[in-house]
Amino acid sequence: MLGVTGIQKPWQARRYQLEQRHAEEQQRFDLLSAIRIQKAQLEKYEERALLEGGASVLTSEITRLASKAGVQIESLAPESEVPLGPYTRSQIRLSATSTFPDLLKFLRSLEDHNPLLKLDQLEMGESSETSTYRTAATEKEAHFQETDRQKARLLISAFSRRSEAR
Repeated sequence: MLGVTGIQKPWQARRYQLEQRHAEEQQRFDLLSAIRIQKAQLEKYEERALLEGGASVLTSEITRLASKAGVQIESLAPESEVPLGPYTRSQIRLSATSTFPDLLKFLRSLEDHNPLLKLDQLEMGESSETSTYRTAATEKEAHFQETDRQKARLLISAFSRRSEAR
């Protein structure tokens, strides 16, 4: 009886404590491994995701993409930059007119742009230059022709590394 209570029980309790610590250490190791993997992936994709130069570079890139797509810019205004941890979000508010196919071409170029550009907001409506010709008899059934001009307002953002974080 002395062996069970004096020797075996304390060893069983000690073994249980060691197994618990081992499980906790294994869990920590697994979390650290996952963090290392995510850090490597972030470094890999950060290069594609970050725009170097902030709002001025974003403004010139948007202007270039719009011109290439045939979109006529009416106004282009940078918003104030917002710090987000080690990054800064730059935003551009854009008003433009174009035909619907050209607007789609512009949106596709934003989507495919490297580094990553994000379309935060899009509002569309008829331009005052829209032709009065319609394909349907009633206004409710009216469809835009490819030559009709559309007015669009967009809010586009990009992220860059903050200068203090470099």
